[in-house]
Amino acid sequence: MRITKPRIAIIESLTRHEGPISIEKIHQDIGTEVCDLVTVYRCLSAFESLGMVRRSYLHNGTCLYELTLGTPRHYHIVCKACGKTDRVDYFPVESMERMLQDRGYTQISHVVEFFGICPTCQKNPESRQTSISGRRTSRA
Repeated sequence: MRITKPRIAIIESLTRHEGPISIEKIHQDIGTEVCDLVTVYRCLSAFESLGMVRRSYLHNGTCLYELTLGTPRHYHIVCKACGKTDRVDYFPVESMERMLQDRGYTQISHVVEFFGICPTCQKNPESRQTSISGRRTSRA
């Protein structure tokens, strides 16, 4: 992969942010004069295929990206009210993947994300009723 100014800027943006960040925030951080939004999408896709970034999701389906170089494997819990993400220690799922391979499946992958309401948002009654997508959620 060639080293280009947009790729360097995207990696620098990912380095400055602790935890996963959306493509739109990365683009906003590096500025439109560096590259367009499509280039950010393409670069992150290439970085993901090389294992340089990990994709995770908000509960509304929005993709977030995080630089994986030098960090141990982990999962995330995402607050459904404010979008804050916290790391969750990695737990192995390789035995499940092996079981699926034994059943004849190939090219197996997985996505594990946890969603909940963070302690800060639990103290705010309005946060408990509003998800980060802006829709009201019913309380069960």
